[in-house]
Amino acid sequence: MNAEHDDPVPPSNGVYLHDRLPNSRLVSFDSGHFPWEQAAAAYGATVARWLNGEHAKVADE
Repeated sequence: MNAEHDDPVPPSNGVYLHDRLPNSRLVSFDSGHFPWEQAAAAYGATVARWLNGEHAKVADE
């Protein structure tokens, strides 16, 4: 998860981890440090997809 306007944790940190973790999926939000509040609908939809196992389909491709 990345927040594009996160001052404490720059988006480059998420990219760095994504590039090094197997089967990772990077999702970026147009928000600051608290995407669950500032981009609640997009964040909630992403979590729902993960809970439904849709992240595994992406990793298997």
